[in-house]
Amino acid sequence: MSLSKAADEMHIALSAASRRIGLLEDEFGVGLLRRLPGGGVEPTDSGMALAAHVRILMRNVDQMTRDMRDYAQGARGHVRIHANVSALSSDLPMQLATFATARPEIKLEVREARSIDVVKSLKSNEADVGVVVGEHLLSGLQCAEYKVDRLCVVVPGTHAIRSDASALADLLDYDFVGFDNNAAINTLMQVAAAEASKPLRLRVTVQSYEAACRMIEAGFGLAIMPEQAARTYMQALNLRFLTLTDSWANRNMYVCIREGLVTSPVQSVFQHLIAQSC
Repeated sequence: MSLSKAADEMHIALSAASRRIGLLEDEFGVGLLRRLPGGGVEPTDSGMALAAHVRILMRNVDQMTRDMRDYAQGARGHVRIHANVSALSSDLPMQLATFATARPEIKLEVREARSIDVVKSLKSNEADVGVVVGEHLLSGLQCAEYKVDRLCVVVPGTHAIRSDASALADLLDYDFVGFDNNAAINTLMQVAAAEASKPLRLRVTVQSYEAACRMIEAGFGLAIMPEQAARTYMQALNLRFLTLTDSWANRNMYVCIREGLVTSPVQSVFQHLIAQSC
């Protein structure tokens, strides 16, 4: 890493950059950079820790700027909603649209993320409202039951399986289309396969329900996914689904906010989604 190049990118003199780093080192009593034998510098452990904190501060400053600009333009609130893909493949988009129509003065910002990442964003103040699956993730948050997310088995329309329902253990002789390693559905499948003392034959891994359905259509295997997501693609791709009879197939979904004081717009979105729960 070149300090002079970094100074050029920030449009300040090298001496000014060195001075600012020196002031920070004096303030905290630690070294932030170490010189390399061949020239240049690299951050120390304390330097990397400080950089991580600064990134968080800069994100918060950016968010503050956006919020104040919205208020200046007549908005009365800004709510960041992070939700898992199951929620966004279900009723959540229309429920948020209903809220946006009723409360146009509140700006909604929506982002898709894994449930575990939604919780992290809530706790680090990068999200205001979260929709997640997984009771084990909810410590330290104010949560309410939102809906039941029912998983099913998606198969090609012409597949030899003719039953309307099955346990996963009875399907483990077939290949499966799975999701990446951070997906909660993958974990549920792996645990169920281990309990049945059979291997889970993941032939393909994908990132989205649409991609999984297209791989099923192409004959690469079966897949486990929420019923509502499966219904979206069934007719167009000639697929059908079986009811999954395992107890873990009915997953509770929760809407969450941070504990303690929250703004009235955040509370309004939270209460709206609770009222829509089923």
